[in-house]
Amino acid sequence: MNLRLVALALFLGAGIACGEPQADAERWQRLGLTRHLRNKYAEAIPAFREAVRLNPSLWTSHLFLGICLYRTNQFDEAITSIERADRVAPANNP
Repeated sequence: MNLRLVALALFLGAGIACGEPQADAERWQRLGLTRHLRNKYAEAIPAFREAVRLNPSLWTSHLFLGICLYRTNQFDEAITSIERADRVAPANNP
């Protein structure tokens, strides 16, 4: 068993429900990113969905949700999520 992955899972899981929506959304996003980076796209989708539910303006979660949906052949939902990311992204973001 990889102890670093266990430690990361404990760190992420311990703070998932701290009570502040912004902090919770960022924790869910980190969990989604961790799963995405491990090519666990289907497992990342629920984490990104929870992040955007808690903070709809978290455009990076919309973007990565779209990427994960695309990687799991959910193309219509992927387009919707990526378009939403584009709408809520800050204007100064290239």
